[in-house]
This record gives sequence, C-alpha cells and structure tokens, in this order.
Amino acid sequence: MRVVFAGVAAIVLLFGASSVFGHVGAQSAGVSASGGSSLFTNLGTETQVSGQPVWPAAIDFSLLATLPQTLVINFPDRAAATLSRTRGEPRQSGAYLWTGNGNGCTAVLNIVPTNVIGAISCLTGNYSVTGMGPSLQLTRFVASNSAVAAFEPAPVGVKTPQYTEPQAAQPSGTQVDTTVDVLVLYSDAVRQFFDPNGGNAKTRQTAQAAIDIVQQAMTQSTSSGLTLANVRLAGVSEVFTHGNWRSRGRFALVRQRS
Repeated sequence: MRVVFAGVAAIVLLFGASSVFGHVGAQSAGVSASGGSSLFTNLGTETQVSGQPVWPAAIDFSLLATLPQTLVINFPDRAAATLSRTRGEPRQSGAYLWTGNGNGCTAVLNIVPTNVIGAISCLTGNYSVTGMGPSLQLTRFVASNSAVAAFEPAPVGVKTPQYTEPQAAQPSGTQVDTTVDVLVLYSDAVRQFFDPNGGNAKTRQTAQAAIDIVQQAMTQSTSSGLTLANVRLAGVSEVFTHGNWRSRGRFALVRQRS
C-alpha cells in the first residue's frame, strides 16, 4: 500500500549546520583541477566557519549536467574518490539530480540553475556543497571531542556479538506497493531562513534534497534485488501559524505557494 507521511519544518536540521556564511583566517592553500571527470574545477583557501573547515568551490557543471557514469570527488583534504552513478535524473526547468557511491563515499547532488544542495558522506568524514557562483562552498563537518565521547559505547567484555541473518519472507503472490509519498510542511520562519530575500525556491529545493538523500539510503540498503521503498516528494506547502489559522478558519490550515 502507499503510505503518505507529513514532513515537518525540522527538515532544517539536515542542512542548518552548514548554512552559516562567514570566513575567519586562512589555514591552507587552495587546490585546482584541470576538469576531466572531477567534480570541482577549483577549491580555494580553507577557512573556518563555526569550527567547520570551509573551501570556496567551483563545480564542473558542464560535466555534471551530462549525468556521467563515474565522477571523481577531488577533495581538498583527503585522497580523491571515484563514485559510480546510482541515479541520474533530469528535472524541470534545468534542474537535475546525480547520486553515486564508491571508494567508501556516497554523494547526493541536487542542482537547480540558481543553487546547489549536495551531501557527500564518506567513512572518513561528511561534507556539504551549497550555494551558487561566488557563494558556492564545500564544508566538512567536524564533531567535537565531547560529542564523540558522549556516543562512544562502553566496553562490555571480550565476547564477540553474534548476529543471525533474518530469513526472507516467502513471496505471497500479492503485489506490494513500496512507494512512500512524503508531504513536507513548513512555517514562515523556515521559509525566511532558507529564502530571506523572498519566495520559497530554496525551501522547496531543501525539501527535495532531503527526500533524495532518504531515497539514496534506501537504494544502498537494497539487497538481493529487493527494493525497500521508493520515496517521492508529494508536495511542499506552507502552514499558517496558530494565530493565522484561528483568524482564517479551520480549512485554511495549509497554503500552497506557487
């Protein structure tokens, strides 16, 4: 059966940590690439933003728009990783999606003509790619020592944990709809956070990017040809505040922005 979920404005938590702009103190020289199959054509000098390393970046959009079968992520602080495409999807109005994995990394790159929202997750670290033009930047997320320690599991002895592989259920002959349609609702405060200059374009793109990340996780969790779920964005709508809801009537709870 098809399941419809209502997403909430807390989606901001997925990207909020990397959306603070500002630069304090250069720490390392920038790197450049000659193009070819590399994502970045240039990475500038590293700076620190709220304790996170940030590099001004330039992307080879002419390459990425072809939805290549392989893509080299030429990181500024670690060895490059070659990713194989798992999904390439042209979208409306010049937008497109590229996802891939390889060499211990996974990338989800959501591109529209005016903005980039990308997540690159590796075994050795997590990165985001955000912005467009002069504001385009690559950020590496750095957890504090205290945060790491808080989630460090305590030793429980030398016994090796035993894991039993669950047995697959036998086909019942009944077709199961694994499509999950997600409705994302957001408040005006969230819209102002992502779109301070008006409109809701980045708010809607952020919602779509979050869905793309969830779908990539579903894809990479698939085994033996079994698709866990196909996650789709059913809609993105603004909700009135409680005060506006009371003044406008019970059936004016959700407002769709064009």
